[in-house]
Amino acid sequence: MTFCAMLPMRSIPFKVVCLVGMDMDAFPRESKTVSFDLMAKNPRIGDRSRRNDDKYLFLEAIISARNKFYISYVGQSIRDNTRIAPSVLVSELMDYIEEGFGLSEDQMVTLHRLQAFSPEYFKTGGKLFSYSLENFKAACSRYERKDIPGFISSKLPDSAQEWKHLDIKEFSAFFSNPAKFLLEKRLGIYLPETADVLDERENFSLGHLEKYVLDQEMVLHRLSGSDLKDFFPVKKASGQLPHGNVGEFVYNEMSLDAEDFVRKIKDHLTGNRLEDQTVDINVAGVTLCGRLTDIYEPGLIQILYVKAKPKYLLKTWVNHVILCVLIEGKSPVKSFLLCKDAAWEFAPVSNATDILNDLLELFWKGMSEPLHFFPESSFEYARRLLLKHHSKSEALNAATNKWIGNDFVRGESQDPYLERCFGTSDPLDDEFEKTSEEVFAPLLDHSKEMLL
Repeated sequence: MTFCAMLPMRSIPFKVVCLVGMDMDAFPRESKTVSFDLMAKNPRIGDRSRRNDDKYLFLEAIISARNKFYISYVGQSIRDNTRIAPSVLVSELMDYIEEGFGLSEDQMVTLHRLQAFSPEYFKTGGKLFSYSLENFKAACSRYERKDIPGFISSKLPDSAQEWKHLDIKEFSAFFSNPAKFLLEKRLGIYLPETADVLDERENFSLGHLEKYVLDQEMVLHRLSGSDLKDFFPVKKASGQLPHGNVGEFVYNEMSLDAEDFVRKIKDHLTGNRLEDQTVDINVAGVTLCGRLTDIYEPGLIQILYVKAKPKYLLKTWVNHVILCVLIEGKSPVKSFLLCKDAAWEFAPVSNATDILNDLLELFWKGMSEPLHFFPESSFEYARRLLLKHHSKSEALNAATNKWIGNDFVRGESQDPYLERCFGTSDPLDDEFEKTSEEVFAPLLDHSKEMLL
């Protein structure tokens, strides 16, 4: 067996000749000439042409084959599986064979599958075949797959006594991802999505998390009345920016966006900032403790320099309900969530204790079993059902789209904690509908969205 490049006078008779990589843009090769090559600009008869040489080599290879002549090329796109034409010489050869001998393209061309473990290679009587035992086992495992059950098959024992004293930050974090909270806080299971890998190249841009942290710091720094130009040396010295002029350019762009955001929210920041509120209340046998920050004369104002998401709404809503319980019987208070694309205003809540009690009941349930509550999907269901007055089936279809996702947006079901807790089952059931309405109905009744 001989492996070699296609060169003149290399082709000698062989029983089998194989040409590999006869792609449309690979053969025959294009002649690339430099601008000062005057002979290439004014070709004459008898000058060498790489394209014509390749045509001659192709004919030599055909003549050299005694029993079989094999050609392979990339004939399908790895992205959308669309057909890709082979080299023009291969197309001409197939056209000649079809015209002269009556063979169709299906008789001449074998279409292989993208993966070597495709079951098509191991079907009896099929055109495709393989001798690989490993690929055979992989193909068989496809039919042996079963539905993956949820990680927690039965209800866990009641939570430990330590959760009778609950910090308000942990309480609000629970509703951002109840399944994650259960696995991490109750069972000590942590599922990082990707392992941290050190960069081997110099970083010329900021990652999403680094940019979020720096954006938030810049906005808070600007709201305090400081100039962002004075803040640049601090961030540069801390190593949070790319090195050199690139870091300065990135910072200046972020500064313009931060300045624009601060101008938009200035009208909502009325009144003086008040001292933090100490929380120490007992509801349904649970002591909620901690500190409420970002309180102004109009009420609680939370500023997040990101696009509004249901988990941010839930966090502000939980803090708003707790604040209403603290000042129950006093003057009513409002709360605001200010984000990049929208602002939300939360009206005073008269039955704050009852709402907080319902949220705590869901918390205790979620500490014993995976709660069928998913912020993105649940919010989409409640919004369609309660605000837009769609039917339950329409609202559930919209929530299913959020849960599954598509080619451009990641679905909520791909969260590793939700995958571990619910397996391949469909958790958007009656319990999901009930819990979604229970959480978001009072939130939507006491809030309205405003454009910045």
